[in-house]
Amino acid sequence: MDGAGRFEGLFAAIDAADVDGFMGWLDDDCSFTYGSGEPIRGAAEVRQVVAAFFDNFESLAHRVDAHWEVDGTAIAEGVVTYTSSDGRRTAVPFCNVLHMADSGRIRDYRVYIDPSPLTNGA
Repeated sequence: MDGAGRFEGLFAAIDAADVDGFMGWLDDDCSFTYGSGEPIRGAAEVRQVVAAFFDNFESLAHRVDAHWEVDGTAIAEGVVTYTSSDGRRTAVPFCNVLHMADSGRIRDYRVYIDPSPLTNGA
């Protein structure tokens, strides 16, 4: 899958907090980087971190405003809205860069985002 369909399917899994669905998009030898954090390597580690991340929020909702694919790299930019367990909503712009494996799955997933509004109560 490519283009808008790739991002629709990927973000549907994320917004549903479907860890198995999310992991289905990733290569077994993947890396994942969120914001300025250190890269997480390997499917087992990524699964653990992503599951814990999903547990921090009541819900997530992605809106993709633009997307591109160039030479095995898919890029999406938009806004993600995080809803906390107390109902507070925080919208944050993002840019995701996905480097694809030959299998068509994601080998390197990078989320460029400023997560400080999530911890600063902004």
